[in-house]
Amino acid sequence: MDTTEIDIPTTHDPAALIARIERAAIIEGLDIGERLTLRTCPGSIHWHLRRPGVKGVLELTYWPSQSRLWFAVHTNRRAAWIAPSIERLRASFQQ
Repeated sequence: MDTTEIDIPTTHDPAALIARIERAAIIEGLDIGERLTLRTCPGSIHWHLRRPGVKGVLELTYWPSQSRLWFAVHTNRRAAWIAPSIERLRASFQQ
């Protein structure tokens, strides 16, 4: 699995960041799966992002208590659209 960390300020507004994440994913044309919590990261929010009609899954996890945000791509879920989407989403999260 490949992961990409996204720098976020330690003094950020979690609700505003969640809204920005979901808005950016929609603007990027991605379907947002249900919000989950990772067992290994209590209190985290985890999304599965998909581009309609094509293969690939981009996972995104936000762990507010740790001020951490990262993308993950499993080897069997890679697709050509994912890397460009990560870069565009990263830029919109960090504004």
